[in-house]
Amino acid sequence: MADITRITSGDESLYPSLSFIAQDLIPDALIYTLTTTAGKIEGDAPFVRVPIVTTDPNPTFVREGQQITRDAPELAEVRFTTAKLGNIFRQSNESAASANANGLLAQSVRRAITTAADTALLSNNPAEQDGNWQPTGLFNDPDIPVSTDTFGTVGKPSEAFNAVSNAITTISTNSGNATHIVMHPNVWKTFTDATDANGRSILGDPATATERTLWGIPVIVTPCAPDNKILVLDNTAIVSATSDIQLAKSGEAAFDYDSIVWRTTFRIGWKPANPKRCIIITKTTSTK
Repeated sequence: MADITRITSGDESLYPSLSFIAQDLIPDALIYTLTTTAGKIEGDAPFVRVPIVTTDPNPTFVREGQQITRDAPELAEVRFTTAKLGNIFRQSNESAASANANGLLAQSVRRAITTAADTALLSNNPAEQDGNWQPTGLFNDPDIPVSTDTFGTVGKPSEAFNAVSNAITTISTNSGNATHIVMHPNVWKTFTDATDANGRSILGDPATATERTLWGIPVIVTPCAPDNKILVLDNTAIVSATSDIQLAKSGEAAFDYDSIVWRTTFRIGWKPANPKRCIIITKTTSTK
């Protein structure tokens, strides 16, 4: 794993290199957890094409010595948009000379890239008039089915559990396997606050809970998700591609500020290849 807090001398005092394998630098980015990385973006390619298998081969029993029937799995191609996340920030020459300041700045840059990528993956909602040059966040993707079940009705604590359970079942009936459940912290509170008739938490003793799961499926709780939806998904149903993370430095751009300027860029893209293996659950607007 790349150690971005390492300090070197000379022009590379902030990082040991100016180009990074993204998954090494930001391994916690959700694009590496919630999707299947199917390619690497080279340069500024606005689109990526990924081959997929839409229908699996069908093995059958064959009598000894008999000809095996030829099978042809159905192949297809997924084409999706990629877009570049970019940022420019200034660092004073005094702080650039400080090992501690460089370490803190490196951690801050890594968090910023991770947060921006997570927000884009989950919640990006590009305007149609912009020409669809940005990828659409999973919670806003029109191809992903929206469940008829809802959650959030006052006095019905089991409603959210039932909705997630039904979504898991739906994904299974479409030959998928629910791998993750994604929600905002406020939505997760719907589950943690739910109690049975005796006032006991439906999730069990929170003091002994070591990880967030529902029916054994990991729950990703992130503020990058909308606070009125739940996403249940099979991460093999979503393909993605990322570029390396590029870092460039200029000692002249902020000369009059006695500072240096850094630029980061990271190109990403994704698309549900089999959207029926993902389900969006929405919060009800009814109070009854």
